[in-house]
Amino acid sequence: MIISWNVRGINNSGKCNEVSSRLNRIHPDIVILVETCVKPHKAAEVRNKFGRMWSFKDNYADHNNGRIWVMWKEAKFNLQVVRSSSQYMHCCVTHLNGDMYMYLTAIYAMNTLEQRKNLWHDIEGLHASISGPWALMGDFNNVLHAQDRIGGNMVTENEYRDLEKMLEITDLHEKDSSGGYYTWTNNQANGVIYSRIDHVFGNLSWLQQHVDFNLQIMNSGVSDHSLLCLRKQEDRRPSRTPFKFQNVITNVLGFQESVRDNWNNPITGATAMCRLWKKLKRLQPVVKSLSRTFQGISRELIKARDQLNVVQ
Repeated sequence: MIISWNVRGINNSGKCNEVSSRLNRIHPDIVILVETCVKPHKAAEVRNKFGRMWSFKDNYADHNNGRIWVMWKEAKFNLQVVRSSSQYMHCCVTHLNGDMYMYLTAIYAMNTLEQRKNLWHDIEGLHASISGPWALMGDFNNVLHAQDRIGGNMVTENEYRDLEKMLEITDLHEKDSSGGYYTWTNNQANGVIYSRIDHVFGNLSWLQQHVDFNLQIMNSGVSDHSLLCLRKQEDRRPSRTPFKFQNVITNVLGFQESVRDNWNNPITGATAMCRLWKKLKRLQPVVKSLSRTFQGISRELIKARDQLNVVQ
């Protein structure tokens, strides 16, 4: 599974935790995060909050804000950056056995048409060196069709002509999607604008290889951009999850007494570690019983996030 998300900054702890929490629920293998707004000397500190399973590449060498981060799980893939600029990171993704999987180009286009023309020219240059499946994914900051914006100024041909020409030269095609159509909104009560500027494009080889993959436009969460999620249609995670200790349980009336009485009860065991393990096993049903008041708290948190999204 591959996802792309313009997070609109994760330099504050609260937003970073929300982004990390959402990634943990989706379980992607490769993640493209753009507009992280994290300075180079803060990058390691922020990345540690995502967990140790992730490896990272970025384009700080091309732009001092490191506009693009690519994250992947080394337990599943190898990823190498072939070329990069301030607007893209072109990567080669291989299986752990060394077999080619795909070329993946992470995109975060600049704001002006003239700056984006440089990106289209660079993509044409990449096309000349591609042999195999190739996908481009991210925030192109550009509509592709006249109907790709509601509100604001009407879309003119001048806005999408260069992008359209580049796609024709490189023989790239947009991946069909489900879910919402528009991927960005200005979140204004008056003068609201919706537009489709986040895309996934692929060459014929990649589209054929991923014919059983579905591109879902998911809700924006803590950003003003939708999350793009590319995954196999049958890729489903079991809903049942193991018991998880919630800190709020410690505030339950009688928690301290119940834990102390259970823990102080003598137990046999050959070694200290064995006795510790047995005590923890014995304590688990006690804590589970005290946790019933907060059963389903994770689902309630997800529901609250959905309600926040509706309000936004």
